[in-house]
Order: sequence, then structure tokens, then C-alpha cells
Amino acid sequence: MKSSSLRHTSIERLEFRIALSAGDFDNTFSSDGRAQITFPGLDFSVVDTAIAPSGRIIVAGTRGDNVAVARLLSDGSLDVTFGNGGLFETPGGYAVRGVDVELNADERVIVGLSTDVTGNDGVLVARLAVDGQGLDPTFGTNGITNVSILHYHSTRDVIATRDGKILVAGNAADGDILVVRYTSNGSLDAIVNGSPPDTAFSGDGQVRIGWGGDKDSVQSINIDHTGTPASNPYYGYISVVGGKYALSTSNDRFVVMRLTPNGGMDTAFDGDGVLTSPNLSTSPIEFATSVTHMPGGKTVVAGYAGNADPNARNFLVARYNPNGTPDATFGAGGIFEYGFAPSKAIAYSITTGFRGGLLVAGEKAGTLAMIALTKAGQLDTRFSGDGILTTTEPLIATGLDVTLDQIAPARKIVVAGGSGRVARLIDVGSSINFENVSPEMNEGTGQSATFRVSRTEALDLPETILIGTSGSMTISGSGRDFNATNMLFGNGVTTSTQVVIPAGASSVQVTFTPINDTLAEGDEFLTLSVSDALTYDAGPTRQASFVLRDNDIFGGPTVTGSGFQYDTYPQSATISFDRNVQSSFTIGDLVVTGPGATPPAYSLNYSLVTNTGTVVFYNGLTDGDYTVRVKGSGVTYGGTPMAADYTFGFFFLKADANHDRAVNFDDLLTLAQNYGQTGKTFSQGNIDYSADGLVGFDDLLLLAQRYGTSLAATAPQTSGVKRRAKVVDVLQ
Repeated sequence: MKSSSLRHTSIERLEFRIALSAGDFDNTFSSDGRAQITFPGLDFSVVDTAIAPSGRIIVAGTRGDNVAVARLLSDGSLDVTFGNGGLFETPGGYAVRGVDVELNADERVIVGLSTDVTGNDGVLVARLAVDGQGLDPTFGTNGITNVSILHYHSTRDVIATRDGKILVAGNAADGDILVVRYTSNGSLDAIVNGSPPDTAFSGDGQVRIGWGGDKDSVQSINIDHTGTPASNPYYGYISVVGGKYALSTSNDRFVVMRLTPNGGMDTAFDGDGVLTSPNLSTSPIEFATSVTHMPGGKTVVAGYAGNADPNARNFLVARYNPNGTPDATFGAGGIFEYGFAPSKAIAYSITTGFRGGLLVAGEKAGTLAMIALTKAGQLDTRFSGDGILTTTEPLIATGLDVTLDQIAPARKIVVAGGSGRVARLIDVGSSINFENVSPEMNEGTGQSATFRVSRTEALDLPETILIGTSGSMTISGSGRDFNATNMLFGNGVTTSTQVVIPAGASSVQVTFTPINDTLAEGDEFLTLSVSDALTYDAGPTRQASFVLRDNDIFGGPTVTGSGFQYDTYPQSATISFDRNVQSSFTIGDLVVTGPGATPPAYSLNYSLVTNTGTVVFYNGLTDGDYTVRVKGSGVTYGGTPMAADYTFGFFFLKADANHDRAVNFDDLLTLAQNYGQTGKTFSQGNIDYSADGLVGFDDLLLLAQRYGTSLAATAPQTSGVKRRAKVVDVLQ
């Protein structure tokens, strides 16, 4: 119900992570991204969740009539140092309505409590001791605010402010709503002994207002902390949302109230600070459940649209300008609606994500469902492939929180609800790509290589992109082969190789300028790869290769490496040279022999960037040993041929996943370890080269058919040069 209000700073976490994508369950949390909290005895009914700056996760709800709060470590295990084996529990007949964590060194937990059926009065908040061993005796009366506000019987949400105060919203028995602010000691934040009015909240610590319906219902409260007080004129403004409806529940509408930081009605918002939103959909029922904020003083509200049939409801999201009008730049005229037909879909919680878009969580017929939206209110396809996540997880996401840059581990989503259910997923991050690559440097002409490192969109913070390097170029130190602008080449131990995309920019250009030395090194190569990191995703063009042409080398060309690419289809072999021989190296310079009287059919491709020829066996290969000979007389440079022919050998055995020349139990074990997974290679059990990359029954069937097949123990040997270690080695 509550959305995150944590600060978005420019701190970058450069910790490496397992290569998961946005919308995936985080397998560093409880091994598969899901946790079931159980304690002996009563069921733990979860209402809300919050993430502490340390990364620990607070989950609050009830066990029977008792208030129950559990704390998890960032890996999903119970924090046994908290409460009694991870659980705080106290009797009292209260219903938990929300939870938050104070942003202080103690990370004290606050819980919003609804008054009980016996008639106890007050919009109540409890604060726990630091260790969860009981209530905090320095807060309110014995740990609970006890300021009596007659006839207010239903707290709905609670949030900690950044200056140590607490805001709580609730419903009154007479249909009005109430917003209360407490000080850090649990007293009403009111004018005391003539203190300045602007330091108090609405003079007496509370705001009461009726929305004009037969029954008003507040559901969520949030504070606008986008940007900074200097950049955002609405910084600290408070939004409260809910519904206004007749007892027939046939004309529910989103209702949004906007307050100034000290409790005054923001009359610039729809004239009086209270907006009953016009019809947002074609449905008769539109009910708001959660609220968050986006830059520019914009308020975003989530809930559901539908009719009296509870199984005919859709997610509904609306964004409003600072004056309360629908924001036409969002979705379709300020509205985004999505239905998970044919099942019931209700959005219970919304928040801004790690990179400023929106995350909406709720349920689809009792199972976890989420959508991710861009800043413009469109489905963000970086999340779960299409912006939509449906699961079979029996989790009704009444609680949602996200980690931002201030919290470790960063870029995570936590959802909680139902019977002790908690899950953590990966949040949307920037997608990082190499673009506009001009790959060739030349010592003789001084020609530079250029490229851009780009991210999905410009952000209000700088972003450090970690870069992996491989190849023969010397990239740092006194003997480096080129100078670089906008890229730092580290030593891999104390300093990372990295590029920083500046705040406000979506990309940065990098230039490599060659150093003209007098060394006869031959053409040299460099491959850059976007490294997986905690704060972003590596995009589809995550790799770029570069070549440095040497002007100090003479004589005939030589082969620098060769190999067979087992994990491609069609299969292929590669031959790399010390310089560019594209103009002379043709298919006629190759002789390929293998099992049987007929040579395999092949074609020849050549890469100028890597000086590599690729022999593609486009009809596939049969089992056996093969030899490739490059005719030295035909491959020349400056009119001078290679000194001698070059020969290398390899083998192919279908279903031999581990390349040991036999289809046996080891291959079956490899297949079993990867069974059911996608994106796997031949060496990982995808031995039938299925187009979808799934290791499945087809692979198992092929392996079973070929089980026991083997090749002789010897294979042709490579002559003329030692093969590069980075090429797949098949000569076992």
C-alpha cells in the first residue's frame, strides 16, 4: 500500500552481480527469490513491507489478534538477532495497516495500527525497540502514540519523514479522513507554548477533511522527495489518496488530496487541495490504493477499475500535473489501464523504480502480478521482456518497496503479502550499449577509432559503466598502444576499466588515438565488453572490437591462431593473421578434409576488425576428425606470401557436450544440470541446437540415441603455430 520514499542519490554500487534481468526473481534472496515466513502456531498474515538502508527487510502484519513484525537479512534469511528468533509480537487486538523504517542509524521500525473493535480511540503508531525485543519506551506511552482523537477508528498508512517525524493517515467513523503528524517522541506535532507556526503541522498536528461521499476512504500517503528542495518547488508536499463513494459502491472515483509540508491545503491543486478525479475509464468503479511522485511536482496514483463483479477488474494508473489536471504526456491522456484477462487484477501498491520509472504491484486472481512503466507511462519492455509480470506465486502484493542508490544491495524490488509471503526481484536498470563504432586505428596515418557508450535514457545522475577488456593491444602503462579520451583503463585490481556517462546525458563518446611506435608488432586487437554490474543491464550490443594497423611490419603474413567453434551452428573454424590479408585470402586457399570421400561444404567470411577468416560448414558436420590447410602461396601481404602452408585439425562428435570424444555419462550429467533452462550452448546440454535454446526432451532423446558413441583417441595436430588459448580447444 505504501510506496518508497527513500532518497535517490548519486552513489554508485560497483559490486558485480549474477547476470539477471529486470523482472527476474533474485536468486541471491532465499536461493530462488522467494521466502515463506512461518513461525510455530498462528499464521502470519502479511500487510506491508519496507527496506532498511542496510538492506534488511521488514515485514509487518498480524498473527491472530497480535501485531507481528519480522526482519529478514538481505539474503532472505530470518534475522535471529531481532525480536524472538526474527519475530516481534505483542498482543493488543490491533490491526496492522502499514510499516516503515526511520532513516536514522538505528533503523527503528514504525508500525501503523488500526484501533480495535472495543472502541479504543486514536490514529495510532507503534515504534519498536532497535533490537525488536519490545516496544520503544521513549516513544508515546510505552511505545505507542496515545493521543486520543475522538471517533477515529481506522489507521490506513504510515510513513517516516526525513527529519525524524511520522505521518499517518486514517479514516474516521463519521466518514471523514484524518492526516496526523507525530514528532520523534510520539507527541502531536502541534504549536506548543507559542512556538513558530511553520514548525508545526496544521497548528495542532492534524488535518481533518471530508471528501463529500457517503463514506470516504483513505488508502495511502506519500511525500514528494523527488529532486532536491532547490530543484523541486513541491519538495516535501504530501499526497493522500483513496476513494469517495456512495454506499451502493457504484460511483467510486479516485480522490487525491495534496498538502503543503506543514499541513496546509495546497489550493493550487484543483482549487482547494482535493481532487475527485473525473472518469478515468469506462468502468463504474475506480478505486485508488497507492500513491507516489515523479519529478516536476507530478502525482501518480494506482488502483483498479472494474464493476461489481470482483473478477472483472484492471490495473489503473493516473498521473496528475501540479494543478491536478491529468498529465497528457503520460499514457493515454494521463491514464494507463491494463487488464490480466480473464482474471481479477487489482493494483495495491506503486513506487518509482531504481531508474525513475514506475513499478505497480498487486494480484491476478490471488497470484503476484506486476507491471513496469516508463516515465512516459508506457510498458517498459526492459522489465520481464514486455513490461508485464504474471506468476503462479500465491502472493497478493499489498506491500512493495524498492532499493535505491542509498541502500545496499541496490536495484532490488521487494513485494510482500498474504500468508507470510515475501519475494525479491530485479528492478529496471539502464541498458548499456556500444554505438557508432568506428573500429580501425592506423599508426601510419594517425587514424583514430571512435565509439559511444550509451544508456537507455538521460538520467539526473552520473553512471559508471564497468568495461572488460581482452586482446593483444597494450592498453595502459608506458608501453600502451594508444591514448584514450573519456575511458579509464584500470589494472583490474584496485582500479576498474570504466566509462562515466555524465548526469543529464544518455551517452559519452570515447576516442582511441594510436601511438606511432617503431615496433614491428603486426596488427593488434582489442575487444571491449560491458561488464554485468549491480546498477545496469548489458544491452544487446554489449561488445565492440577494435584493430590497430601496424606500419612497422614487413615480409609475408603469419597465422597467429586457429580453432574450431563447437558451440555455434552451423559449426565453424577460424584462422587469424597478424595483419589484414582480406584481399588475398580466398576460399581457393583452403583445403578441408574429413571422414568420407566427399569434403564438407563450406564458405569463407573475413573480419577486418580481427583479421580472422571464418570457415562456415553450412550443412553441418558428421562425426569424425577434420584437417584444414591454408595454402601459404596464396595468402600474401604487399606481394609477399606466407612462408609455408598452415595446417590445423579438430574433431566433431554430435551429443559430445564436454568434447572428450565420447558420448557418455558425463554428457548426460551436463544435460541434467541444465535441463529446463534456456540460453544454453552445446557445451551446456543444448546438443540439438534448438532454435529456442532450451535444454529439453529433444536433447535428452538425441543423447540417448547416441549414448556410447566415441571417436578414436588421437586427432590431427596443428602445425606452424600454437593455437590461441581463448579459442575453443577441441584437440583433447
